[in-house]
Amino acid sequence: MIVRIIVGSMLDYPAGYLFIGSNVRGHCENPTSNVMQVLPLLEPESRGEYARHNKELQEYGTGSVYACTEDAHFNLIYIGYPGTGHQESFEKMLDYGLNIVNILGLKTGATNISMPLIGTNVGGLDLNEWCEGFNKVLTEYDEKDVKFIEAVTIVCNTEEQATFLKKTISPFHRIV
Repeated sequence: MIVRIIVGSMLDYPAGYLFIGSNVRGHCENPTSNVMQVLPLLEPESRGEYARHNKELQEYGTGSVYACTEDAHFNLIYIGYPGTGHQESFEKMLDYGLNIVNILGLKTGATNISMPLIGTNVGGLDLNEWCEGFNKVLTEYDEKDVKFIEAVTIVCNTEEQATFLKKTISPFHRIV
């Protein structure tokens, strides 16, 4: 699997899937939050489904997939619940999302994922913990017999984050 590490906005890097994180008690209403940025990209039916999910307390380490409009840069958006500062639930959420993509890959074929640094906001995981969890989950994914994910693009906010990730992401993954 190829891992791309770049600096920019998650919305600027098209992919089959966009992975983002949210709070189990409901998303942040700040217009710059990841969820608020992607809600306009969801098809009306998916937006309604997300609104229903958002009213319920979600389980850490899980998530749901929502369909995007035709003009979005993504086919589907996975909104996961990593648990603020909780590495185990971040790993579980990432693994859960990769498994969903793999299952859907049986129908759609090979694809790629774009994602910001999920779970690293204030009080969240530090970059070391994030990389440790990411490496663990991707290494386990690489051991599967059937794989439909060709590349993961990690979108960082700063050059410092990108430099750290390039040095810390497992050498078993091809970084470009």
